[in-house]
Amino acid sequence: MPRFSLADWRAEQCRLTVFPMPDAATRSPDWWEAIVEGQPDETTVNPKRGSGLITGAFGEGRLILKLEPDRIDWVLAPKEPDLNELAAEPEFVTLGPAIETLDGFSALAERWLARNDVPAVGRVAFGAILVHPEADRAAGYQRLPDYLPVQVDPASSDFLYQINLPTVPSATGIEGLRLNRLSKWTVTALKFLALRFTGTSLQAQPVPEKFALRVELDMNTAPGFIGPIPHERLADVYRELVTASREIATNGVVLQ
Repeated sequence: MPRFSLADWRAEQCRLTVFPMPDAATRSPDWWEAIVEGQPDETTVNPKRGSGLITGAFGEGRLILKLEPDRIDWVLAPKEPDLNELAAEPEFVTLGPAIETLDGFSALAERWLARNDVPAVGRVAFGAILVHPEADRAAGYQRLPDYLPVQVDPASSDFLYQINLPTVPSATGIEGLRLNRLSKWTVTALKFLALRFTGTSLQAQPVPEKFALRVELDMNTAPGFIGPIPHERLADVYRELVTASREIATNGVVLQ
């Protein structure tokens, strides 16, 4: 099968993670409102632990800001689906087309990285989960060799391929900064079981399964870098991680 373009993937999740330097204490639940320019739906802060969870609607999904002593996460995830509607018309719950979703999330991520109150950062990571609907499990397995250096019997099941490609120097020119390129590939199934009452009995009625090729991407700056990453270069590093994700989703795993 020929590879499809990045435009044919759908995004299930996007994530920006930064690991602040040990002495960088700034954590602000106000970041969510400042970046989105709107009120979050829920804010939970634990000052003793230095943690917080701020969530609210953003575009077609929900934006989550997680604050921890050792990391800060921005996660864009789908809204909670209506289970009755999903059972009636099963489909993978996503944020929408991958390109539009990545562009929208990246605009937000770069806006935050440019703020003066972002703590000094030692490491950065970008993550995304992408899915491509397939006719059935066999069709997904037949597509795998176009993206991975493997041959898979279409009658197989429980396939999982995970690899961290060799670290490479960052193209930003920041001395000592190297990149990890981790991807995890599966063919996933969406299963439902409809329960119906008939008189006094409860009957289970299977709903046809849906299948998709699924890739989890985690591009990150490798440990060992003597930080911090220069603040004015954070957006450059982030863009490089996103570009690496796009390349793997487009070309698959290329072993050199």
